[in-house]
Amino acid sequence: MPVNANPYPSRLTLRLNAGTDPESGRTILRAVSFNNIRPQASLEDLYATAQDLAGLMELTLYSVEKVDRSELLSV
Repeated sequence: MPVNANPYPSRLTLRLNAGTDPESGRTILRAVSFNNIRPQASLEDLYATAQDLAGLMELTLYSVEKVDRSELLSV
């Protein structure tokens, strides 16, 4: 059965370093997400935008994630 994918707007998530847990020694991360990112946006532009946005935050940038979703439709 053939299937087509209908892409939804993507989500850009910035993971920010909020310090270290004194008991476990693990890194504490906070997430900030931005919705409705166009699926066609280039990875370079998204990463540059994430760095610019992180510069406005008090916490330091740990990682950047792009989450893509699609609706699958049978043809």
